[in-house]
Amino acid sequence: MTSKNNSFFISFLILIVVGFSSCVYSFTGTSLPPEVRTFSVATFPNNSGQGPSFLSQTVTNHFRDYFQRNTNLSLVPRDGQLQFEGQIIGYEVSPVAPQVQNGVDVAARNRLTIRIQVKFTNTNDPKQSFDEPFSAFLDFPQNQNLNDIDEAQIRQIMNLMMTQIFNRSVANW
Repeated sequence: MTSKNNSFFISFLILIVVGFSSCVYSFTGTSLPPEVRTFSVATFPNNSGQGPSFLSQTVTNHFRDYFQRNTNLSLVPRDGQLQFEGQIIGYEVSPVAPQVQNGVDVAARNRLTIRIQVKFTNTNDPKQSFDEPFSAFLDFPQNQNLNDIDEAQIRQIMNLMMTQIFNRSVANW
């Protein structure tokens, strides 16, 4: 009788171990299978015709940093299992929060919007691949000169945009 109970117990443990080994869970919300181990990010050129000279490098580095911080994937120079490439397609300032000063409508705040086109290729699951635009913005006082927008403010915009891209590419939200 004890041998029969031991066999049942061992079979049950094997079933549990096999069941849990196929599960993938992450506190970052990613739903990547364990066989996906690498990602690559090509340089995102600034084709908007606007923006500071460091914009292309800031966007590219932010992509790399964000995925290294939020996944266990290894960054490779090219041909990763997950591949990101694209271009900066917009760097625009528009007035928001209009107010009247001396009988004239003026913007109390301005909005900087950055748009990028992202081509994502998932070599393990091509159905997950996409080629889509993403955008995010930051409002700033109308008396702040656009030339005073610094890298930290652009990184704030990129944080917002990276959440969208991350969720679309690896979190499946």
